[in-house]
Amino acid sequence: MSHRWDQTINITPEIATTLLSSQFNVTVDEISVLGEGFDNIAFLVNHSLVFRFPRRELGVMCIENEMMLLPHLAGKLSFPFSHPTFIGTPTDLYPFPFAGYPLLSGVPLSQAASHPISEISFAKQLGQWLNELHALPVLKKHAGMIKGDQTWRLNLKQRKEVLLNNIEQYEKIYVDADFSPEILINTFHHFHEKQFIHDKECYLHGDLYAKHVLVDKAGSLNGLIDWGDTHIGHPAIDLSVGIMIFSDNALAHFFNSYGNIDDNMIQTAVFRAFCHGFAALPYFTLIQDVNGSAWTRAALQRALQMGK
Repeated sequence: MSHRWDQTINITPEIATTLLSSQFNVTVDEISVLGEGFDNIAFLVNHSLVFRFPRRELGVMCIENEMMLLPHLAGKLSFPFSHPTFIGTPTDLYPFPFAGYPLLSGVPLSQAASHPISEISFAKQLGQWLNELHALPVLKKHAGMIKGDQTWRLNLKQRKEVLLNNIEQYEKIYVDADFSPEILINTFHHFHEKQFIHDKECYLHGDLYAKHVLVDKAGSLNGLIDWGDTHIGHPAIDLSVGIMIFSDNALAHFFNSYGNIDDNMIQTAVFRAFCHGFAALPYFTLIQDVNGSAWTRAALQRALQMGK
C-alpha cells in the first residue's frame, strides 16, 4: 500500500556525509537519523548540528521557503528557534537544496509529557512567542517569493478530499482509535470558509504541534523547531497548537497572552487542529510512533469537542 508520505528522494547518511564534507568542509565523526517527517529527513551530526534534507519532491519547496524566510526572522525574535546557518546547494550526487542548523537543547514536548499541558506559565509564554512572530511586518518581496500554493490548509474542498481519501484508506486506524468516520465527516461539515477570512497575513511557523515544541528537563518551554512549513498566512494556523496541547484553563491563558482573539479565529484554529489530527493519525500509527500517535489522538479528540 502506498502512502502520501512515501519517500521518493534517496538520501542516506553516506550521501549526507559526502555532501557536508565537500560543501562545508565539515568532518563527520558521527551521524545518525534524528527524525523523519512527511517531507524531510534530519541527521544529527557530531552531536551538535542538524542537517535536513528533502525526502520527497514537495519537501524541496518547503526547504526553499525555509531558507528564504528564516534568515530574515533570525535576530528579530527573542525565543530560540531553528534557523539555517548552512545552506546546501544541489549537486549531481543530490540534486536538491538542503540546510544545516545548530542543535537546540531540549526534547520534543510529545516525548517529554502527556496530554494536556496545564501549566499557565507555559501557555502564556507560547502565546507571547506567537504574538511576537505574527507581529513582525511582512516584507512585500517575501509574499511574492513563497514557493507553492500555501492556501491548502484552510481550503475546505481540498481538506475534505483528504479526509474522505483517508477514511477510505485508513478506516480501521480511525475506528481502532475510537473515531467514527461518520462523526469525522459530520464535524467537517460544521465549518465554513467565511470563518476563515482574516485581514492580516503574517509570518508563520506553519506546522506547530507537540513534536515541534521543545521543552527542557523541567518541562519549561525551550524553543520551536522544524520550520519546513513556514510561509505567510492566517495566524490561526499557528494558534491551532493551543487547541492541540493545552487544557481548557491553559488554553484561555494562551489566547489571552496572544491577544485579540475572536470566535472566528478560534474556530479557524480548531479547523486546522482537526485537519492536522485526521491527516497525522494514520502516519504516526503506521510508523509506530507511540508518543506521536497518543498526542495526535488527543488533539483530534479536542478538536472534535470544540468543533461541535
